[in-house]
Amino acid sequence: MKYLLIILLFLAPSVAQAHFLERDGTIGAVLHIEPGDAPVAGQSATLFFDLKDTKGKFQLANCQCQIILSSDGRVVSQQPLTDNAATPYVSYTFPAAGIYQVELSGFPYVAGDFSKFDLKWQTRVERGITTSSSNKGGFLLWTLLGAIFVAIVGYVAWSRYEPRKPRSRH
Repeated sequence: MKYLLIILLFLAPSVAQAHFLERDGTIGAVLHIEPGDAPVAGQSATLFFDLKDTKGKFQLANCQCQIILSSDGRVVSQQPLTDNAATPYVSYTFPAAGIYQVELSGFPYVAGDFSKFDLKWQTRVERGITTSSSNKGGFLLWTLLGAIFVAIVGYVAWSRYEPRKPRSRH
């Protein structure tokens, strides 16, 4: 049974999700996405960035910060991160289900205020509109592979099964 779990962990596609710290030099940030770190395609999502500087020099008001969202190597949104709340954020509506890269880059307006940085996360948008019929092919492939795997495990278990012999009563 433990081998089954190990195999399933390797077969499951993995994408880093929110609430992971990304660092570049002295600047680090945690990304949080509402709703519930599970954005829905076609619905507005809010991306919050909790920024920290180990040297204590970073001030968002002194940063030309930019958020770039991309999918399949294509930029789908580019917007500034402005000092408009206690926790800086941007709103975005992911157009379709898929894997998106969220990039936060920044450099100081005045040289020496802090070190420039480039932070990247990947997030998966699973629910909502799919990008194309090619996603259906991927789903069918994983479904077929899963069915074959279950059939093999079932066959091995069945071939090892030995019926119990009835006990004789004396």
